[in-house]
Amino acid sequence: MRFSLRNAFLAAIIVGALAFSTPASATSRTFLCFFDEGSAELDERCEQVLAEYAFYWMLMSGGQSDTSRDDCPSIILAPSETYASRTEILGHADAEERRRGISDRISADRTIAVMLFLLSHCIPGGTIVGFPRSAHEPLVPTDDAERQNRRVDIIMR
Repeated sequence: MRFSLRNAFLAAIIVGALAFSTPASATSRTFLCFFDEGSAELDERCEQVLAEYAFYWMLMSGGQSDTSRDDCPSIILAPSETYASRTEILGHADAEERRRGISDRISADRTIAVMLFLLSHCIPGGTIVGFPRSAHEPLVPTDDAERQNRRVDIIMR
């Protein structure tokens, strides 16, 4: 079943009790997307991870969406200060991309690609911040090309 905003909102209503009982401090969670070398293109798996994040964000933010758009319905479950309200996007590159001189640009492109996807899935722009990290924070310490280092971390705060 493909992710749809309608299904996300229906599920949010059904499991809304979870959001009511979860304090903001318990909502911090990280999602990861991985990329092909030299690419900022979101593959199917990354889009699935981001759709799951959008769903989780809706649950943990009290059901808030971008109310400035007609295609983003809003279901407010509770006051927003009770829940997570910030999404941090950290774009990364690997050592091979650093050697090729593209790590700064590609980490920024990856960050932007993820931000645009989340915006298109009704996460309010004022809640998203992006930080390209280049090749400075590898998951796997290596001087080689490593897919796990070509990533974007999506962190709910």
